[in-house]
Amino acid sequence: MSASSSKPRVQQDRRFVNIGALSKQAPRAKVVLVPGAAAPILPLDLPDGLRGSAREKISQRVLQDQVGLTPENVEFRPFDIGASRSDWTHVIAANTEDIKSWRAAAGTACRAVLPDYLALPAAADIWTLSFADGILSARLGLEDGFSSEPDLAILQLKSALSNAPKAVLPLTPLPPAVKALISQSDMVTLASTKDATRHQLPVPKVLGHGEERFDLRKDPRAARARLRRNVLPWAWPLAFGLVAAALWSAALWLEADKLRQAAQNNREEALGITREVFVPSGPILDIRAQTMSALSDLQSRASAQRQKTSPLDLFAQAIGVTGQQGSILDEMRYDAASGLVANLRLQDFASLDQLVLALGQAGLIATVVRSELDSETREVLAELALTKDTVDEQ
Repeated sequence: MSASSSKPRVQQDRRFVNIGALSKQAPRAKVVLVPGAAAPILPLDLPDGLRGSAREKISQRVLQDQVGLTPENVEFRPFDIGASRSDWTHVIAANTEDIKSWRAAAGTACRAVLPDYLALPAAADIWTLSFADGILSARLGLEDGFSSEPDLAILQLKSALSNAPKAVLPLTPLPPAVKALISQSDMVTLASTKDATRHQLPVPKVLGHGEERFDLRKDPRAARARLRRNVLPWAWPLAFGLVAAALWSAALWLEADKLRQAAQNNREEALGITREVFVPSGPILDIRAQTMSALSDLQSRASAQRQKTSPLDLFAQAIGVTGQQGSILDEMRYDAASGLVANLRLQDFASLDQLVLALGQAGLIATVVRSELDSETREVLAELALTKDTVDEQ
């Protein structure tokens, strides 16, 4: 890399001004051009899959090993035009002292400071060449470019011919050696940028592919430093938040597991009761439905048993017992659902208990439906439901 005193050799229109022509800092609308030979594009052979800062670190190592360039004396920035921003394979490299002098000369108001070859119109599959003041400037498609003396330029063009484009656009008369090299290839020579459409090629554009992103005044590490300053203060709170979220999720999972285990225990307990009481054999598929069916069967059997006992037999058996216990029978009626129902008057509640016991000893089941004390007569009024004790019958 040479010093920055030599003049850039390419100037396309009034948007551009050469760094050597500045007598004061460049105005706002201008793009300042510096010698491309002092800020070349260097191709790199990088492993696949590297991204972000890891790719940049490997690039620095490759530059140091192959070219002897170190971050202390050279600034480099990934050049990703025509490639993915994460899989770039070229870098713009420039001497640190040159960049400092360019920044001071150009100032902060201008649009950008660029290598002169980035001012050439560019398109995919087209080489753009310009020769002035003994320097050949070239833009080789979108991904590459250079500015150098003709002898060195011939070597660079021959190397690039391994991936020859479809056309070449000479902006100026070219050196004979360069013209001869082009004539030996299959490239179409375009008369102008608009001539590309006649050959179904994209029209080369000046600064039409994001070239101003590679402003040499910008520190390529400054954006990353700002990102670290902005992001790192949030790193620990974010980490604590993630840990808290993980703990909360774990607690919810444990609580849900406890609920699932409790539900499983309740189901097993319900299955045990169902098996013991209602469904002694066979599969249990639906606890609710099978329990209701078993209860219905029990009720049907009880009702059938009651129907087997004659109401007159129950009446005769009950009259014999109630008369012996000193109770007074007010009413006796038969109900298909409840059986024989008797309304009685007794001296006290103890007499009622004795009557129920005596009926049981006589083979009847007496259920006290209602009992109360008559406030006027001081007698106990009771209603008993009487059914035949089927166990006693058996």
